[in-house]
Amino acid sequence: EALSCIPQPVVAVIFLYATTPQFDQAVKEENDHLRASPPAIDPSVYFMVQTIRNACGGIAVMHALANNAEETGLAEGSPLLNFINQSIGLNPHERGKALEKAREIESLHHAMAVAGQTPAPDSDEHVGNHFVAFVHRSGRLIELTGGRPCPVDYGPSSAETLLKDAVGLCQKRMESVLSSVKQAQQAGGAA
Repeated sequence: EALSCIPQPVVAVIFLYATTPQFDQAVKEENDHLRASPPAIDPSVYFMVQTIRNACGGIAVMHALANNAEETGLAEGSPLLNFINQSIGLNPHERGKALEKAREIESLHHAMAVAGQTPAPDSDEHVGNHFVAFVHRSGRLIELTGGRPCPVDYGPSSAETLLKDAVGLCQKRMESVLSSVKQAQQAGGAA
């Protein structure tokens, strides 16, 4: 019901969730499966592997914007649009490495991070949270997270149902994290 209050169209959903060691292990196993059998994803999907520690929020924003550049109105000549255009021919890992060297984006990121209300964590600090982006592409709900080896296809979606579809998936993700926390608590209490 609350979703109906969100202005439409929604072109991307960015989700922040807490991680647990058990959930991280499940994601690692999923990633191993994805490496062994990568899904067929629309080749126009812009995806990069995260090679910079604690950059998942920025990469989620980049995924959301890069896959919706026309809808979001990225300014011609902007550092982000320039980076996207320059890295379009690179593979996902090369894009992540190119981001490491994108000094103009790094400078903008730093300026925004220190302007926030909370101090930004050190790059080597474990934060226990992770950002992902969800977009609609070619009739599919696609998860884009730099911690994965490739985009993940979660099935049918549309421009009109992206928000509802992504929120449904986010609810399942939260239930999974909560379940792993409860299991860990029970295992700790039984010891």
